Amino acid sequence: MNNHQMTKKLVQTLLEIPSAADMAGRNAMLNGIPKNVIMALNRSQNPHTDISNLVSQLDAVGRMAESGEYPLIILAENGLMQVQGMRLGEELTGIINELRTHYAGEVSPGKEPEIEKPSSKAFKMKLADALLNCSTMSDRDMRDSVVDELPVEIRHKIKRSNSARSDVLSIVTACMDYEDGISELVEAVRFFEGSAICMKKVDGILAVGYINS
Repeated sequence: MNNHQMTKKLVQTLLEIPSAADMAGRNAMLNGIPKNVIMALNRSQNPHTDISNLVSQLDAVGRMAESGEYPLIILAENGLMQVQGMRLGEELTGIINELRTHYAGEVSPGKEPEIEKPSSKAFKMKLADALLNCSTMSDRDMRDSVVDELPVEIRHKIKRSNSARSDVLSIVTACMDYEDGISELVEAVRFFEGSAICMKKVDGILAVGYINS
């Protein structure tokens, strides 16, 4: 079973858990996942959309540098705790085992994965590149619209450029100097992009924790 099939099956199985019908129950499935990862997640009041978003975004995070754990497996195990001894419990156990096998295959036997150490420079470059994959940020006029949505003190600090990449990098750099500045930027982009695929990459970079380095 490939990764797409596993995550799709996980979504379907988690949705069958009774507590997944309300936000409180879904929040409980996030217990044990670092707060900075949770805060970066794009959530929805709709159960199917929310579970789908959680699975895709946590899968994008991959292996967490500090603990070495995988947040998607934590999510699945929290769901398992609610249905152990039931048919759903057996299905979730199988999915968790498949996920562990899948993730184990990402690392050569006997070799620890190389974890990139977070830094402000690394975060800026990764986020800028991810944002440039969004049509909203690759187009100058749309970038201007995003900047217009930012707080005035951030707008005035941005050194604009005719080069798209340099311009986006300047926007990210200015936003990093203010508390919640990056969140303001990402939400402004999300306003125009909605649930576009490019936002999954952006959310994944935020969830890894570079912003807290």
